[in-house]
This record gives sequence, structure tokens and C-alpha cells, in this order.
Amino acid sequence: MKIVMISEKGKLCIQGCTLRKVLQEHPKIELYHYEYKKEEYMPVREMKELQADIFIIFDLIGMEQTTLAEGVGMNLVDAKILHFLTREKLKNEKMLTEPLSIAMFFFCEGRYYETYLNALFPDIPYLRAYDREDKDAMVKAFWEVVHESYPL
Repeated sequence: MKIVMISEKGKLCIQGCTLRKVLQEHPKIELYHYEYKKEEYMPVREMKELQADIFIIFDLIGMEQTTLAEGVGMNLVDAKILHFLTREKLKNEKMLTEPLSIAMFFFCEGRYYETYLNALFPDIPYLRAYDREDKDAMVKAFWEVVHESYPL
């Protein structure tokens, strides 16, 4: 299984580092990690060319990319996309008002943030909170999403 992780350079949280380590050590997972400077991101075209099974994206990096019809560009990527929102009020959070692919899964830090996002963006297809105190929280979220779709 090919997995691409995308994060801001130097900003991978403890849970993200734990997830990366677990995936790197898994014998059936081919992991690639791309780090971008603030305000930079991987273009959707490049995401499509990578032909990954799963993208793991931190803090909505690249979510502001749109299609010619002003839709969410990431909807065009033929892969599951796990978004981990590690802090509140992200700059491109407004993109969550747009129609989103059912292949996108959003995990945010804490119940308060989950309640806030549900109130503002009730049409997010899959939104769950994770516990910031649990260093394995992102690992658990990852397996929750992929367990039935990608038997390993």
C-alpha cells in the first residue's frame, strides 16, 4: 500500500511522528513524507500522479486549491485522504463549506473543536475528534479508516 504524508516543515506533532514511525515500520506499507514551507503545498496534479492509496494531510495543507468550476481540487484525487487538524481556526478552513468527497476523513484535536467544526460545517462527510493526550491517537484513526478498505 502506498501512503503519502504531507505536513508543514518542522510542524509534525508527537502523534504525527508516532504515526509516521508506525507506517515506516509496517512491511506492507510504502511511505513517502513531503514537508512544505508555510503557504506551500503539493499541487493536486502531482497528488494524482503519485497514485497513492492514501494521503495523510496535516492542517488542510493544499485544501485551498480549486477546480475550474471552483470546487475543491482534492475531490479529484483518486485516493482516500485523511486530514488531521491539529490546531483550530486554520486559514483555509473555509474550504470545508464546499462539497467534499466521501473519500475524505477529518480528524480534529479534541471534542470542543469537533463541536465547533460540526456547527460551522455540518456537511463534512466524516469528522471525528482525537485525544491530544494519546500519542497513538493518529495511529488509531488511521487504522479505523483503512481497516475494511485495505486488508493488510
